[in-house]
Amino acid sequence: MPKVGAQEDGGEACVLLALGAAICAIPIAVIVGVHLLDELPLLNERGEPAQQTCALREHVVSVGRDAYAAWDLPFLLGFEESSPMSWLLIRLQHRASSVPLALRVGRCLSVESVEHILAIPGPMFRERQAAFYGAFDVRRHQGLWRAVVGLKCDPQGLLTEQELSASIDRVKRLGKQA
Repeated sequence: MPKVGAQEDGGEACVLLALGAAICAIPIAVIVGVHLLDELPLLNERGEPAQQTCALREHVVSVGRDAYAAWDLPFLLGFEESSPMSWLLIRLQHRASSVPLALRVGRCLSVESVEHILAIPGPMFRERQAAFYGAFDVRRHQGLWRAVVGLKCDPQGLLTEQELSASIDRVKRLGKQA
C-alpha cells in the first residue's frame, strides 16, 4: 500500500527534521503547520500555561480556538534531543476521528522531495517500529545537518491505539480551556 503523499516517481514531499544523528522525513500531506515553540501556548493538564521545555504528559498546544495533544517526537522515538525548537502540527486518523497532534521537534531543516531507498530491518527500533518505513541517503542533505542516516516516517505509526485515544480525550477535555 502506498504511503501518505507518495508520488509516482518514488519521491515524496516531506518536512526534514533534525533528530540526533538522523534526518527524519515526515510527509507534508499530514502536516497542518510548523511553529516556533514560543509562538504557541503550551497548557498543562489543568489548562494552565506550562514551560515549553517541560516533560510532556497531559499537555495540549493551543492554536487559536483549537487544541492539539502535545507529544515529544524525539522522546517517542527513543532519541535524545536536548534542544526543542518547533511544534509540528499534524492530523492523524484514528477510527472515525481526526486526531490533532502537536509534535515537539528540534530544528526544521527544509521541505524537499525524498525518495525511499532502503528498507529498514524491523528489529532496528525497539519501539514504534511502524513509524519508520524506509531510509534515504543523506549525502545530498549534508549541508543541512550532520546526519549519518535519513529515516522516512509514517506518522500513522508514531502513536499506539491507546495513545491516540488518550490524545482525543485530552483534546476534548483541555480544548475547551485553550
